[in-house]
Amino acid sequence: MKNKLMKLAMIVGVLALLASVGLVPTVAKATEYELSLTLENKTGDPDWYVVEDNTSGILHYNPKGATFDFSFQATGLQPETDYDLIYFANTLVGDYGLFLANFTTDIDGNIAVVEKTINLGGNLPSGFDNLNTEDYCLEVCNSHPCNPIATICHGAKIWLVLPNVYDKVTNEMVWANWQPASYLFDTDLITYQHEPAIGIPSTGTVLPASIGVSIVQSSLNFGAVQQGATSSVLDITITNTGSVNIKVSVLVTDIVGTLFKDCLEISSDDGVTWVDSETWFFTPILTGATKTIKARLHVPAGYSLGTFSGTVFILAQEAL
Repeated sequence: MKNKLMKLAMIVGVLALLASVGLVPTVAKATEYELSLTLENKTGDPDWYVVEDNTSGILHYNPKGATFDFSFQATGLQPETDYDLIYFANTLVGDYGLFLANFTTDIDGNIAVVEKTINLGGNLPSGFDNLNTEDYCLEVCNSHPCNPIATICHGAKIWLVLPNVYDKVTNEMVWANWQPASYLFDTDLITYQHEPAIGIPSTGTVLPASIGVSIVQSSLNFGAVQQGATSSVLDITITNTGSVNIKVSVLVTDIVGTLFKDCLEISSDDGVTWVDSETWFFTPILTGATKTIKARLHVPAGYSLGTFSGTVFILAQEAL
């Protein structure tokens, strides 16, 4: 079995999962929103019960449009404290977020009604959120339903957190600073459908005009790799064709089997350091510059035989 060969093929694609988020100043007016979401403080593990007190928040929002339009208000929080409203997504490559807004409470711990308009450039939830397929309504916490009032079973989680638990540069959660007793959590999910303005195609992935990515390869073929061996190194050459500096990362999904999730390694420093493809990292690329990301397969001894295929997505966002 040791000398059997495995035939491998991989396709390279481009996806803007985390596009730049631009806040547009809002006009003070009474806006009518279609839907609402209540955020509550909860007891945390293992029960995640809603705490019955005067601490809560409410998000009013429109579920579709060229921009994500919403208002937010809250009561019973820490006085004169900064909070971040984020979208939390648990994905195949780790736990990441998307910053929506920052608020500061008054001396009584309240956030007055604030309206925001954000150009997300994509949908909520993202295409790689586990809650696209996992059923939020059926989640169980210590033998009871985690989300007893939920009506949207597949969607996006919205949290209000202290800024130190969310890194706005990497868009990742900083679990070392996790203080769940200080946050407001979802009691249901939301969905938002990005509808580009007239003239922008409504199918495929729409990138902000400032972000552009060009990839040389149309496919990666690792050929046959023996068990216990490492494949030859293949290059993914990426050029920043946009008008802003960007940072890119790699997401791998398997079409047949789990070989690429298990065995693909990525290097963004010419092969000096290799990380597994599930490690979330970002590589900066200046405007007009080209970057080569290297890929290889490190196949363990005894790995299952067969022909495998998958997809590599290049994730691009503006480097703030």
